[in-house]
Amino acid sequence: MRSPFLFALAAVLGLGALAPSFAAAQLQIGGRRANYGSVYLQGGFPNDPHVVPVVSGGAINASRAVRARGCRGFVSRQPDFILNLTNPHAFLRIFAESNGDTTLLINDPQGNWYCNDDAVGRNPMIDFQRPQAGQYDIWVGSYAARQNLHANLVVTELRHVQPGNVPQPQMQAQVQVQPFGQQGYVQQQPGTVRVGVQGGGYGGQVVVQGQQGYVQGQVQGQVQGGYVQQGQPYVQPGFGYDFQGQFESTPVNFSGQTIDQVYHQCIQFVSAAQLTMVDDVVVNGVAARNGPGYWDNNALCAIVALNARARGPAQAHVSGDVEGLPFSVSGDPATVQRVINTYLPIAVAHDTTIDDVTINGQRYHNGPGYWNGAQVAGMVAAQIRY
Repeated sequence: MRSPFLFALAAVLGLGALAPSFAAAQLQIGGRRANYGSVYLQGGFPNDPHVVPVVSGGAINASRAVRARGCRGFVSRQPDFILNLTNPHAFLRIFAESNGDTTLLINDPQGNWYCNDDAVGRNPMIDFQRPQAGQYDIWVGSYAARQNLHANLVVTELRHVQPGNVPQPQMQAQVQVQPFGQQGYVQQQPGTVRVGVQGGGYGGQVVVQGQQGYVQGQVQGQVQGGYVQQGQPYVQPGFGYDFQGQFESTPVNFSGQTIDQVYHQCIQFVSAAQLTMVDDVVVNGVAARNGPGYWDNNALCAIVALNARARGPAQAHVSGDVEGLPFSVSGDPATVQRVINTYLPIAVAHDTTIDDVTINGQRYHNGPGYWNGAQVAGMVAAQIRY
């Protein structure tokens, strides 16, 4: 069991250091929440390397929070990612790969801190010889406060995998052909597949959500038993979501490969900025005001999630407003439905007088009474366009 008072000197790529006990007060270690999720891996895990898209940075100066050699950059209080490792093999490597200059901080299962900067070019990398089983809390830092850089966090047991040499995921999937716009079904992992069939033929697009974002390829081959085999996939590098707007007089910009990442980036920002009493926002150029009161952090960032714009082509879309509060969600059908059902009730949680809703240009008025957030989400989800 990890103890916040158990710290020891460690050598990793020549770096690593003794961490003082006050670091735990500034950086969250041993918890269960991370900005970009967590994973359980055991020694010899399949699909090595494991790649996680993250956004670096935060408001906490790592060199002050952790008095350890090589600890640099600005990070958030909450880890960017949590690795839970069981039955470890003799070697473990963790690194970040980005077009910018990032840093890396890791707190291991014994409470030891490991830090690195510029191991390979400007990319940080940490090697563990005979790694311990347990929880690894991982941060990817930026050199300036609140500077955000898109990066891939990579976990591997393969010594040849390093920044600049990360194998592309080999993803093949069989899919059931259905009419255009309907959902296909994955017959083997990984991923979620959507199939488009036009003009009665079998041509179309397959999108597989995998370790490195969205992999896209043409459907090829003849139908055999109701299935076709996907051709060689490739990573679609431009896919992701962006939000631009304003909280009161503060301009904000968030980006991520998923809407959930945009939401967590917003939570990280508003927590660090200590924004309070926000009742005026600008959402992608549209102004909105909270008449009943003020939005809390969760509601504010739910509004961001509901208005993050997709960079790539979208298979489904729904837009409108709830009492003047805009929403516009695009993506694959399952994502759009999940985002509406998850974030719309949060965004309007404190509004108890909802009786006007617009969905895809159609206005609805509740004459007899008021709708709650779950009811509105159900109405919106039922009118997603494909």
